[in-house]
Amino acid sequence: MRSDFPCSVAVLLLGVSIRVSAQDPVKPFEGFTPGACLWVPRMVERFALRDHPDTSAYNPTKDSTIRLARDSAQVCGTSAPAPTAGVALLDEARVQLVTGDDAAARATASRYSGSLTDIEKKAWALHLIVDDNAHARPERLTDAAAALAELDKLGPPGTRASVLSHLTMARAQRDRWNDSAATAEASASIAKWRTLSPDAALDLAASVVEAFVMKSEIALRTRNAEAARAILDTASQTVPSAAGGARRQIDAVRRLYSVAGKKAAPVQATYWFNLPDTNRVRPVPGHVSIMLEATHTCGSFCRPRYRALARYAARFGQRGFDIINFTKTVGFYRDVAPVTPIEEARYDSSLFIAGRQMPGALAIYETKFSWLPDGRRVNERTPQELNFPLASLVIIDKRGVIRYAAFGWDPVLEEPLAKLIDRLLSEDASSGTP
Repeated sequence: MRSDFPCSVAVLLLGVSIRVSAQDPVKPFEGFTPGACLWVPRMVERFALRDHPDTSAYNPTKDSTIRLARDSAQVCGTSAPAPTAGVALLDEARVQLVTGDDAAARATASRYSGSLTDIEKKAWALHLIVDDNAHARPERLTDAAAALAELDKLGPPGTRASVLSHLTMARAQRDRWNDSAATAEASASIAKWRTLSPDAALDLAASVVEAFVMKSEIALRTRNAEAARAILDTASQTVPSAAGGARRQIDAVRRLYSVAGKKAAPVQATYWFNLPDTNRVRPVPGHVSIMLEATHTCGSFCRPRYRALARYAARFGQRGFDIINFTKTVGFYRDVAPVTPIEEARYDSSLFIAGRQMPGALAIYETKFSWLPDGRRVNERTPQELNFPLASLVIIDKRGVIRYAAFGWDPVLEEPLAKLIDRLLSEDASSGTP
């Protein structure tokens, strides 16, 4: 990365006009407010890193603002007029967090929250302070927890803000791989939610469902399927029937986890590529397998997943660990005219294995279909879609039992899932307990 990257790039990206002449020095952030300065690091990072996306393993210790962006925010912050009162003080505190001046950020945020006499307004101010510190890079969880403790002392007027703040802390702890703390914060969010009036509880139904789902995912990954489904059952009994969208989310996760703890159906495929042997029976008995859907439209967005799978292969490949990527034919690729299934399968093998360097076996199912009178093609559901409903990621133990299922790949969970895989590889194939 270039160390002489000009701070003015952020301004150009924001569309701010800069007067440059031999007499006048460049003042790239003239007229900015602290709120506008918050955009500077994001734009600088996007510009500086766009050609070098980070595909290394996620680690909480490296989740920080790059120096170039931090320095740009500092220049902007010193150029912008400092607010003297009001909610703009929180913007000032956020810039101070970006630049690493934690003591100043703490004092500025407290100056705003301490000026409020209305308890509800104070509660929402403290919620914002919790959120700002929990999402800072790196996070300041000690300061976030202090603000949350102050918020919880406000009693009923601060309950709505407290529900959201505990959920914020649960997310932050989960991203720091602290499953016990994440579970505790999610439980606190649910407990606070239960004390709300029916109308307020309905308003925050989606948030409390997120807390339940987080707890169930952790239980599935660290305990077993029964524990995960029990949490979802409690959610279903707790969330009001009027919360249609939230309840549909519960139902979707319950359907996703319905296969956990059961024997995995064999992968059915018409074409196989990149098999390490001639055995087309997958999952292989006695091996631990991870199955993932290979999505045609994913593009560079899936690069972190492919790199993570390569790291898994290097880490566990000699211990009886298999990677199985599954996909299906759809009758065409890109914008070409209809193609035969074998032509499409060959294209897919080139796309995923050679182009995207996806590790592991590639299983392609030749999709059955029919035609509507108007010429539209109607695809039937594939065996994988029927056998692993809604799941695009499944982990299977040595006995062929599904131990984990997810809607998609979350880069934050690469290491937590690696711990699950390591545990399953250490189990005796004849006595493992799902």
